[in-house]
Amino acid sequence: MINFIGIGAQKCASSWIYEVLKNSEQVCVSQTKELDFFSYYYDRGYQWYESNFSDHSRALTGEISPSYFYNSDVPERVHTYNPETKIILSLRDPIKRMYSNHLHEVRAGNISGKNTVFENAFENNPLYLQQSQYAVHIKKWQQYFPKEKMHIVFQEDVKRDPQKVSDEMCQFFEIEPLDLVEVNAVNASVQNKNKVVGKAFELGGDVLRKLELKGALNQLKESKLVGTVYNKNKVHISELVAPMKEETRTHLQASLAPQMDELKALLNIDALPWEKETELK
Repeated sequence: MINFIGIGAQKCASSWIYEVLKNSEQVCVSQTKELDFFSYYYDRGYQWYESNFSDHSRALTGEISPSYFYNSDVPERVHTYNPETKIILSLRDPIKRMYSNHLHEVRAGNISGKNTVFENAFENNPLYLQQSQYAVHIKKWQQYFPKEKMHIVFQEDVKRDPQKVSDEMCQFFEIEPLDLVEVNAVNASVQNKNKVVGKAFELGGDVLRKLELKGALNQLKESKLVGTVYNKNKVHISELVAPMKEETRTHLQASLAPQMDELKALLNIDALPWEKETELK
């Protein structure tokens, strides 16, 4: 039986959490990070869900699907499956989350044309705002899972002190702490200038990993020629998309302020990590 799930939110370091837990010998995570079983594929049943895990004998078995956070059906479904499930939730500055969400959708090709402008896309996609209404969704989860069953990770803390975040996460899961290896940025909003070259790098890396030639792969990455070609073929999507307008940011901050106050009350904290960052500027 699966005994933990990561529920997002989207673009809030859930991929970092997945990569960290994957390095623990006490943890079995699904080969595919986002199974989306309790949100999109619930009709496939528990047998299909559990078939995605190779080793059920480990202390911790689970997966991470950001779609779980905001889907109102999921908390009850998870509780029905296993009421002892441990929940890990990752959050970040809700406005930065929205813009990162926007860059992801542009990169994925889900929006184009005039909607590559954030303000247009915001009107086009209600989930931009809904996913950032953290207190609304946390309260739904707390109806089924007590606070001691939920652990919050803030992306701002991951950037500030990843080892501390990893240690606290392992303590919550009651597994041995990890010597945190370098976790490369994952799900970064970048794309290839030349898709053929990008695909060649991707396939080559997959082959070397399957052959367990990580040393050779690392040597290639450190090669000046290969590194130059790889990096020059990448472009961050933010270079192609206009930034959020300052008046939009101000409006969203005012709109979400009651949600953030309620979030602090739910978590029993005086300030959120992104508020502390603002104070330091």
